[in-house]
Amino acid sequence: MTLEDFFFFFFSLNRKFKIIEIGAGVPFAEKLFNIPGCSKIIYETESPYGSAKEKYGIDCRMVSQEAVRTIIEKTDKTGFNILVVTSFQINSKERVVQHGWIGIWSEEFNFPIYLHVTLSNCSNLNFGNRNDTIKNVGTIVYDLISNYDGFKINLQKTNYNFVDNVFHRGVLNDS
Repeated sequence: MTLEDFFFFFFSLNRKFKIIEIGAGVPFAEKLFNIPGCSKIIYETESPYGSAKEKYGIDCRMVSQEAVRTIIEKTDKTGFNILVVTSFQINSKERVVQHGWIGIWSEEFNFPIYLHVTLSNCSNLNFGNRNDTIKNVGTIVYDLISNYDGFKINLQKTNYNFVDNVFHRGVLNDS
């Protein structure tokens, strides 16, 4: 799905996004900002990089399903109808397992879906340096949201092999 198709699809459904990204910049929001008129589908973006634990009362590891769930639960759902929360860990000076969690809540179904992504598992993407990795996180989140119908994500339509686990209604569904 092209960026323009993405815009017109969600605009036609009267969708408004709130995007909260932690740990790897704001690559999903940045990708959407390249769409002319994206303010019609983006309600708000947020990157509480150093303040998320305090702001949302998180007492667990930031790159975890629990942290993403806490943010979704504690976010006021006024003014938008799709909430996307991401929390990623990527390489800096030390080598780490690059991975992250994506939570998607929609007003229509009022129940979030959680996806775990291990970046080394992604085919056709280059994670050679930090900038490429951050950009690719945006591509991955965009690809997942492009294939989201409010209840599930059609993983067969995604372009990369990156989702390790899917949690829906508290049940783990291995991908």
